Amino acid sequence: MRIEYENKFSDLLLFNAVHQFRSPVLQGLYLLFFALFFWSELNYGTTSAAATSASLWYLAMWVLQFGFNAAYLFSKDNKSVLTMHIVEIQDEAFFEETKFNKSFFYWPGIVKAVSRPGFVAVYVAAHMAHIIPNRAFSSKEQRDRFLALVREKIDAA
Repeated sequence: MRIEYENKFSDLLLFNAVHQFRSPVLQGLYLLFFALFFWSELNYGTTSAAATSASLWYLAMWVLQFGFNAAYLFSKDNKSVLTMHIVEIQDEAFFEETKFNKSFFYWPGIVKAVSRPGFVAVYVAAHMAHIIPNRAFSSKEQRDRFLALVREKIDAA
């Protein structure tokens, strides 16, 4: 199966936001701050007021994180990511090509393939993934077939 697509800034931002939101380390850190805010607010009011205040701080931290990500990603030179991509599921490898590179990632080295709102990601290393936006697929069925085939190849390796 062969898919052609172009990543946009919004795809990169969404991937980073989802990736960080699902990070146990970052969630743990933010929940620790939530608990500290909650504990400190208990001295000044009711439990519900402390929970509300701490929840607002927790939400504000995620908004700031998202804003920081947007500014950081915007300031980076992402021309090799924000370009036309071709990915192909081949018998021996996951193939990816842009005007900057051609890469073969053999199935035993592929870490995982995940489905997230707005995209599919094929992780070729723990912190390196190919982001394939939903609009690259002609239908939900094609997206599901692509994901199933990649997972099948990973499991068979």
